[in-house]
Amino acid sequence: MSVQKESKLDFCRVKKIFDKGFGFLNSLYTNEPVFFHFNNIKNEEAKEKLNKMKRGAIILYFTSIMFKGKRRVYKVWLDLKEIPNDLIPDFINTIFLELNYGMYNIYDLAFALNELNNNGYIDNHQFKNILERDRVIKNPYVIKSILTEDQLAKFENFETLCDELSNNKIRKEDFDKKIIDTLFPTD
Repeated sequence: MSVQKESKLDFCRVKKIFDKGFGFLNSLYTNEPVFFHFNNIKNEEAKEKLNKMKRGAIILYFTSIMFKGKRRVYKVWLDLKEIPNDLIPDFINTIFLELNYGMYNIYDLAFALNELNNNGYIDNHQFKNILERDRVIKNPYVIKSILTEDQLAKFENFETLCDELSNNKIRKEDFDKKIIDTLFPTD
């Protein structure tokens, strides 16, 4: 039996689980799908939630291992709060890289960043880093999906600010400064 070390934290929007309780998940780290089975979920409440899910309604966080030449889910979490803190920094860095060069759905990445943001993992330096990412620069409207409700409430009209950037009525540097100053005011 060939088992390798557990991978870094990954995530995926679950599209379908077959009747026999298995499916395949996309990965931030590999182009090959990752095998998943309900047996990977130990929490009965989480299993029930997945059983009743609507297509695309659930995001799973997971680690995986290589087993007999195939990648398969090793541990799975439905809630970011349950994930060991030591897995979070590399996960954030991987999402940042994906925001520059990746093909992963940008709104799924924004969902993960929103959860990280809601749980206090995104500080002003990391938010600046998000604003500098190529795919965010091309689509500044995605930032709204990363903001918490409280953060979004600090802006009069976030879409108008994005419109101003898209229509070259505000410079990118001024746009970034307005966001950072609004979200992280200095005393």
